[in-house]
Amino acid sequence: MDIATTARRTLLALLSIVFCGNLYAAEIQVAIDFNRDAIESREANRPIVALLTADYCVYCEIVKKEIFQHITADPRIILRELSIDSDTTLIDFDGSQTTPRQFARGRQVTFTPTVLFLDTKGQSLADPLEGVSTIDYYGFYLEKRIKGSLEVLQERS
Repeated sequence: MDIATTARRTLLALLSIVFCGNLYAAEIQVAIDFNRDAIESREANRPIVALLTADYCVYCEIVKKEIFQHITADPRIILRELSIDSDTTLIDFDGSQTTPRQFARGRQVTFTPTVLFLDTKGQSLADPLEGVSTIDYYGFYLEKRIKGSLEVLQERS
């Protein structure tokens, strides 16, 4: 194993401890009802972090495995996944029915993975995190946007 791989694994383990308190990697909860998530977000003053993926996206699987499965229990956020090529029923923030495909189109998301940082009305709290330039810095970029989202929510409170 090379030094970069060892460093990346060490960083991910540390992030897991910081975010979760343990090394347990859970499945990411699929978005079903953003209206219900918004209630939880409002009560706990936490941003909704929506990971938009696609079935054909290899990089989506990498970030899910390397990053997101380790932060599913992060108490600072509500983490949800949407597959932009899905036509299953999704309840939007206003209570209307939509699909993950329509939800993504409405936000001009065509590239995966894309991470949205949303408030209780579905409005953006931080710039989207689009694509994967390098997995080594992905966690840093994600954390920066999570912290920014939390700061915006704090300012609004």
